[in-house]
Amino acid sequence: MMNENEALYALWMIAAASASPSAARRAAKYFASAKDVYESKRSDFGEKFTEEQKDLFMNKDLREAEKLMQKCEKLGMRVIPFSSPEMPEEARRLENPPCLLFVKGTGVFSPDDVRVAIVGARDATPLGRKIASRLAYELSSAGVTVISGMAAGIDTAAHKGALYEGKETFAFLGGGADVVYPKQNEELYMRITDNGAVVSEYLPGSSAQGFHFPERNRLLSAFAKAVIIVECSEKSGSMRTAEHAKKQGVPVLAVPGPVDSAVSAGTNLLIKNGCPAVTRADDVTDFLNFRYGTRLRIMKRLSSAAENVESERKPAKKKEADTVKEVLREKKTAAEEKRTERKDEDLSFHSEGEKNVYRLIEKAGTCSVDDVCQALSLDFGGAFSLLTKLEDEGLICEATAGRYALTE
Repeated sequence: MMNENEALYALWMIAAASASPSAARRAAKYFASAKDVYESKRSDFGEKFTEEQKDLFMNKDLREAEKLMQKCEKLGMRVIPFSSPEMPEEARRLENPPCLLFVKGTGVFSPDDVRVAIVGARDATPLGRKIASRLAYELSSAGVTVISGMAAGIDTAAHKGALYEGKETFAFLGGGADVVYPKQNEELYMRITDNGAVVSEYLPGSSAQGFHFPERNRLLSAFAKAVIIVECSEKSGSMRTAEHAKKQGVPVLAVPGPVDSAVSAGTNLLIKNGCPAVTRADDVTDFLNFRYGTRLRIMKRLSSAAENVESERKPAKKKEADTVKEVLREKKTAAEEKRTERKDEDLSFHSEGEKNVYRLIEKAGTCSVDDVCQALSLDFGGAFSLLTKLEDEGLICEATAGRYALTE
């Protein structure tokens, strides 16, 4: 059983070694627990540590650690020390393992979780985002826990796909767990903390720094049973994540793309060099079942999800239409009345729900997922489904702070 003060001792470690973060990571690698580090004498550190690093851990004052603990509690964060059962052995075996993790949200890591990282380009194509969302949604339905980095593009689409299925997803950040980055993912951040967690090894309030992301990427791969790369260039953070995974013995899978596409150059190279290709979610479950002896089976397909939402809500269609009309009347402004509405026949709506969401955004200017839920009496999954489909079809785009607007 882990000592109840283990989190406090881990906070003491990073506070004591604030001038040398590598010293705290080194201690996490060579000691069994943070309590052992705290109780160790200078001679216990051996030749693995410099004299300056040993000096850091001779200060046994816990006051700074206690302040950090109080700050975490105020922010609603948990602290996972390196000795916690929630810390995978793969993470502890890293050359530079995390001393601790700050976790904000409802999610808890379990040794039984089958976690898969889905990552890729920030400047992803609409097709790439669609593939990432579909993979995340269908894999989530099979019992896979999707993890990613909450970056724009593929990462965002992957988190959305898991949330769309109503399952937990975990985001590993390059800044503090209380810092939303990028800013436009504020609403996504809130959804993840309600249905999973955001994770960071950096102190609360830390801004996202360029050198943090390679460090973040090593954790992503260490926490995963497999890494799936959807789109990326040959020289990118996703390729470095693939390199981390290979060193850690974590399999890398890749989605093939057009040979003349810059954002598919990296994934095509990975496949050329022997990584399994992924063209559907079944490729992933088949791979995991064979490698790990799991019995994963996809239970839902994204292609039919929006249709299911519509079929379940058909009796309420008249009420929905009345609600939309009311909202549209309230949202109209003099400037918006001058706008010429696009005719239905010029647009590619696949359902009445898509049409209603589109018209809502057209009249309101921008809408969040919550706006759509409230206006159309939809649950989060239904609203996210319709917004995602409209976005994939190029009819809307995500604006700042998680709000959607019509494309020009």
